[in-house]
Amino acid sequence: MATGEGGEASDDPSCVSGGSGSGRRKRPASELSSSSCALSGGPPGRGGDYEQMETFQKLTQAQRAIIRRVVGMLDTEEDSVVITNPLQPQGPIVYVTNAWQDMCGYNMHQAVGQNPRLTQGEGTDPDTVRTMKLALSSQQPCRVRIINYRGYNREPFWNCLSVQPIFFNSELVLFAARLQDYSHRLSQLVSLQPAQFCKTGDLYQMRVRLPELRSARSLAQARIIEVRSEDVDLSGDEMGGHEGSPTTTLPESGSASGGPAMQLPPRHVKRLGFGNIALEPEYLLDRLRHECASLQLPCHAQEVRVAGAEVMRMEVTWGAAASSSAASSGVGFGGGGSSSSSSSGGAADCSSSSAVADGGSGSSSSSRGGAVGGGMAAADGASDSAASAGGLTGASSGLSAGSGAASTSCASASAAPSLAPLPMQSAVGPGGAAGAGGGVRALVHVMPDGSDGTYSISLMRLVGDTFEFHALYRSLRERLADITTQTKMAR
Repeated sequence: MATGEGGEASDDPSCVSGGSGSGRRKRPASELSSSSCALSGGPPGRGGDYEQMETFQKLTQAQRAIIRRVVGMLDTEEDSVVITNPLQPQGPIVYVTNAWQDMCGYNMHQAVGQNPRLTQGEGTDPDTVRTMKLALSSQQPCRVRIINYRGYNREPFWNCLSVQPIFFNSELVLFAARLQDYSHRLSQLVSLQPAQFCKTGDLYQMRVRLPELRSARSLAQARIIEVRSEDVDLSGDEMGGHEGSPTTTLPESGSASGGPAMQLPPRHVKRLGFGNIALEPEYLLDRLRHECASLQLPCHAQEVRVAGAEVMRMEVTWGAAASSSAASSGVGFGGGGSSSSSSSGGAADCSSSSAVADGGSGSSSSSRGGAVGGGMAAADGASDSAASAGGLTGASSGLSAGSGAASTSCASASAAPSLAPLPMQSAVGPGGAAGAGGGVRALVHVMPDGSDGTYSISLMRLVGDTFEFHALYRSLRERLADITTQTKMAR
């Protein structure tokens, strides 16, 4: 996607102001000022009169009605949402919430009419951008973690976003994306290097009617949004619009009534865990790996498909089982080992990979690297044809702390290449010497709780002592207290 009307953002150092990657408000959009770093297109400020802007007035009657309906369900101060127009060359931004302006550092006048590329920077992973470009040019939803830059000081931040195409009477008319700043959370995971990725494919083919959406939380899941004439108010719109704009047709693979529904994986009867967690599942898996590293426990993590749903699965060993597992793998204790993914200290076997378990297909790209970024942006190398066909491309840049990238393509019933192992110091769990009680091996799952974008973490004992299993659960519960509901599931 190329930049739309108005030109590129400048990297003038006079734009720089303080800020940290905490995930909270950086600089209110009301404080953004016109300067050498500002984009042309209007005065500073939040610009609540977006409907008077030329870009909005060029929209079709249906596009304007849908945007008004979507905006009506948002809390503009809290929900970071951006909407783009795929029917125009370059897929320009047509609406952003105040929260998006605060997060990305551009006010309404600076953002509207621009291509989402304006938030990208040098830390953007090209493989992630390429996969996102393909998804959008194919009119497919996608889930992305990527690094972007704030407009006022080019500060990188981690952006987790879900992108949904919006179809009106089976024709693509808009793209909408919900953004979340994960800079503060990911920066705490010092034992591993977070990955940038874009996920798309048949896991994200759920369709939902616009009236079913109630809030920005409804946009947390990447899915297709369908709109019919009766869903929006097309009367009383006096703007001319461009009803003759080219359109693209919704694929025939299902509808709101007959398309694939959200499937939940079966739950294990005997388990401990936590539910109703409104966080990204990839972050939850990274967090679990980080806590296992802190507890010096070997683990192996996978992303798998179970009953048509994406599930994060991790096997972890504790106590004597951890000691024997590490020893059989040649893992050094007390800092003597090494690993292909470098960090201080020794190593233990805690790796991550992707797999498809039930014959489905999908695609993703990922790149390891300690970086911080956010926002919806397009790749520098992305072609205009992708922009005009589809809308919105995420790109970002950040503080790279690692090298190398791994591309993953999940084909039918095949496992993807493993990500770099997570190094750790030791493999003896706290609460007793190795061998006490024989140790325990357990499975930890991160799985959807429902279609509202919430997830649960559950633990199931594979082998070993029940008391040590409960000790493992209590240790993880204490370390995850900031993100869990502390609700114990039925066993």
